[in-house]
Amino acid sequence: MAGNRLTARVNLNTAGLKALQRQVPDLAQKAVDATALFIESGAKELSQVDTGRQRASIAATLGMPGTRAQVGVYVDYAIYNEFGSRGRPARPFLFPAAEAERQRFIERLKAVFSGKL
Repeated sequence: MAGNRLTARVNLNTAGLKALQRQVPDLAQKAVDATALFIESGAKELSQVDTGRQRASIAATLGMPGTRAQVGVYVDYAIYNEFGSRGRPARPFLFPAAEAERQRFIERLKAVFSGKL
């Protein structure tokens, strides 16, 4: 299916951090971008490799407006690898990589705002 794509987004949009986001967007973006790069790397490590095309298509887009970054997988069949389909078991790679970074993202934010990163 042309046009399908699987994406994980890293957002800093919680209500308690909105004021901080406006005060120090560059610092927050550093933590978001670092997390996106780690998710990209983790997803590549976990990605099923037949031809290597899926792994090569995993890419982070950094510095997006609104203190965001995005990790996308730009092959049509990635969604079937992530979630499975009839006759094909799920072989998740993107969501486990994102989940592995959840707590580290919080730690990165703390480090950035305390001047340690």
